[in-house]
Amino acid sequence: MNFKINIAIVDDDINDIKEAEKNIMNVNALPGLIDVDFIIDGFANSESFIENLKKYDIVFLDVEMPGMNGFEVAREVNVKNPSCLIIFLTGRYDSASYGYRFRAFRYLVKPVGKKEFEETILDAVNEIRSLGWIKYYDGSKEKILWVENILYLLAYGKETIIFTTDGLEINYKSTLKNVENIIPSWLFFRCNRHLSINLNHYDGVDPSLNDIFLKNGNEIIKLEISHRQKKRIDKKLHEYRRMRGRI
Repeated sequence: MNFKINIAIVDDDINDIKEAEKNIMNVNALPGLIDVDFIIDGFANSESFIENLKKYDIVFLDVEMPGMNGFEVAREVNVKNPSCLIIFLTGRYDSASYGYRFRAFRYLVKPVGKKEFEETILDAVNEIRSLGWIKYYDGSKEKILWVENILYLLAYGKETIIFTTDGLEINYKSTLKNVENIIPSWLFFRCNRHLSINLNHYDGVDPSLNDIFLKNGNEIIKLEISHRQKKRIDKKLHEYRRMRGRI
């Protein structure tokens, strides 16, 4: 079972819709998106999109459209589907600041470069994953693990052991780096070469030793943090708290 992402592209230029669809499908081949299925709907005018508005995860909105412009459509999306990530597309730079009044996730100026498009999709999927899941196999049986139930990740050769809040130890058949590519980067912190923790469970560091503590219910877990990463934890916590406030 793959992670399904519903995407709408609303643009009065059919060629721009086709180009965006092609770019999305190209992004689907990136390592961090191998377990994602993109389901894409294209709309050539804002009215037809509003009439068929459903639970979309991501909406690409052209700003300059006849009838309802992208900002007016975004207002409807915010009311009817507040968790949707809105990405504005435009040929103009001067309206970007106005777009963020509508909780835009990103504002892209056409023509959008390949790298910028890839980074935008990957960032959007990672944000969605923060309340999502990854799949793993228990023998031949496929199972789902919610990302928020991950306590920490430990590299073990070319595999990763996932320690969960329920006390499970899951052998995940992929490297720690690859696992980090399919989970929200802001939610996890690499403590050393072999360890990445879920910041939801962070409980402090020892000021004199290279110890970092996690809290899981009434249990306190002591793990090792490198001296170099210990200096970076405050900056990472600031990013985490900023992003956590968006959900």
